[in-house]
Amino acid sequence: MPKKKRERILALKNFSNVTETPTELKERWHKDVFSKAQPIHIELGCGKGDFLVEMARRQSRTNFIGVDIKGARIFIGAQQGLDEQLTNLFFVRYEILDLDEVFKENDISEAWITFPDPYPKKPRKRMTHQRFIEMYRRIMEPQASIHFKTDDEALYEYSLKSLAENNCNIITQTADLYGDIIPDERLSVQTTFERRHIAAGKTIKYIHFRLEEKIGGVTNSSTLNKKK
Repeated sequence: MPKKKRERILALKNFSNVTETPTELKERWHKDVFSKAQPIHIELGCGKGDFLVEMARRQSRTNFIGVDIKGARIFIGAQQGLDEQLTNLFFVRYEILDLDEVFKENDISEAWITFPDPYPKKPRKRMTHQRFIEMYRRIMEPQASIHFKTDDEALYEYSLKSLAENNCNIITQTADLYGDIIPDERLSVQTTFERRHIAAGKTIKYIHFRLEEKIGGVTNSSTLNKKK
């Protein structure tokens, strides 16, 4: 392991806005982590955290948690959060599939999945696979929104199929995010990977879906805002 990476991973142990043992915080997020009891939004596979840092700057009335297993990447966003005193930003170094050990039912109001590994030969590792969707349902509010971005065509098509098979409610889908007009200014916040993909001439795909199940083709929710 390169020296710089090793130093960053070790440094995280002393960061007040990072934990590597998040199971100890289950049911204590608002009491022991965030200064204000506000809705929690998470980014799954947050990488360097540049997307989440910007979101925390823009939305002071929301608490943000970035989740990634790679500590050297988390270091960058966590350091920015400390430097800017973003008290609504926190990072978790943990396996995403095990997040039901970290959060309880209804803890999470919204999630972002930004440019996950497409795993072309390992579909079970894709973050829109059934086992991930089932985990999301265990920790998120019934009508929670999930935003998914990718540059990978195969992953995009797979995700649409998997979401339909798992009875999720797809609100918006587009194979060309920046070619369409979607009234959500947060979509303009780009990750490092996204900027690279765009510079390379790749088209960004986007899916906005909710977890509420459908019964007989009808969404199981009495308050759903239907897409116009």
